This record gives sequence, structure tokens and C-alpha cells, in this order.
Amino acid sequence: MTSAQDIRHVFTTYPDLGKFGFGSVPPIRDAEFLSQVAAVRKWLTTTPDRPQILARRDSYAIKHMIERASGTYISNGAAIAGAILEGFTPVRKSSGPNCSFHRV
Repeated sequence: MTSAQDIRHVFTTYPDLGKFGFGSVPPIRDAEFLSQVAAVRKWLTTTPDRPQILARRDSYAIKHMIERASGTYISNGAAIAGAILEGFTPVRKSSGPNCSFHRV
């Protein structure tokens, strides 16, 4: 279960992370956003090759993979927050909103 406290911790640790990724509008920490993060975490814990997937794709591509699997909208920020909560570290290669991930 993803709690509001989990989300606060992520956005305190990464203050430039927003709803649509890094450098975007501040996240809306409502039930919908929590549900999106929970869907990301569920996908990450049930996908056997997740470390390889996260290492080869950026957050925006991963967001779309999770949307297809879950049948629901996932924001880029929720994809990033969910990955962080599952032990992945975001790695930014540009000043854009997306990132790749490394396993902690």
C-alpha cells in the first residue's frame, strides 16, 4: 500500500519532481495520484525482468508500458515515484522531465 507519507518522502527527497516528471508542475497528492503510484509499484513487483526494463528505457516509456498493462492512466511523475519507492534511483541525462533508473 502506498501512503501519503511515502509520497511526501519521495517529493521531499526529489523536490524538482512533479506530476509529469522532473521540472514539471507540483504533484497533486490526491487519491488518484496515490492509485497511480500503487499501480506502478504493483507492476514493478510482478514483472520478472523489471531491473533490465528500467535500465534500458526512460520513465516515459515505462509509464506507457504500465498504462498498457494496467489499463489506466499513469503520469510520468507517478511512474518515477513508484520506481523510487521500489528501490530504484532516478538518473537524469538531461534537463527534461524523464529519467532512467539504477537499482539501489
